[in-house]
Amino acid sequence: MNFDNIDIFGERIEQRKVLLEMKNVSFAPEGKQVIRNVNLTIHEGESLVFVGHSGSGKSSMLKLCSGLYTPTEGSVFIDGVNINKLSRLKRLEIIRKIGFVFQDSGLVTNLNIYENVALILRYHKLFNEKKIKEIINEKLINYKLDHISHLIPSYLSPGQKRLVSFVRAVILENKILFLDDPTTSIDGYMIRKIIDHIKNLTQQGGVVITVTNNQEFSDAIAHHIAVMDQGSLIAFDEPEKIKSSSDPIVKQIMQSLNKDKELADEFLKIMESDIF
Repeated sequence: MNFDNIDIFGERIEQRKVLLEMKNVSFAPEGKQVIRNVNLTIHEGESLVFVGHSGSGKSSMLKLCSGLYTPTEGSVFIDGVNINKLSRLKRLEIIRKIGFVFQDSGLVTNLNIYENVALILRYHKLFNEKKIKEIINEKLINYKLDHISHLIPSYLSPGQKRLVSFVRAVILENKILFLDDPTTSIDGYMIRKIIDHIKNLTQQGGVVITVTNNQEFSDAIAHHIAVMDQGSLIAFDEPEKIKSSSDPIVKQIMQSLNKDKELADEFLKIMESDIF
């Protein structure tokens, strides 16, 4: 299928620059097939959401797209460059354009929150310590994490860890952002802030690629939805077209998201009642 001419911005999408592309990508570590022959093109200003059952390959797709995994077959291009054929130094230059929120937060356990966020700024050697402190403090205050900046990750709630991971991912104002289940255990106010950041980034021509089973979050941010099943990309389209798909597997996956949304809504009603 050819998705290159989908019009979602009020203009033909081929007029926009391609920021990320996967060509015939397969991933089979130790002979186990995880991703099967995926082709994907993402243009500037686009927010893509991956959905699928557990084990369908969503997280692996994020890591392949970002260069964290190397495909067994095929190529991944970021901003027109085949990242899998770069030297280490050249690859670092590309990675500077990328922010990544890991499913398990990916925080360094023996560093406090401030040091975790500072790590990427120091690694890329872009600022002096005074500027680093200024940048970090502004972001921590914005996400209401400044009062716990001295704590190590083990003292944080799951939601706080996820927020710290998000702050670290966006600290360099990266052009491309990868989010693996970013809203789990985060309250509605902070989810709104994340949504606002995503919308601002895409409006400025950036790209956001997200894995989520949060239907409301997906509805708020997605220009396209990519449906994964058993390592294959089985559908890619605008949200409303995916939701109205007649494909039985796509329908089943989208119904499971709706079920998750119903459970989340019921939980919120209980939490807001007098029971607690």
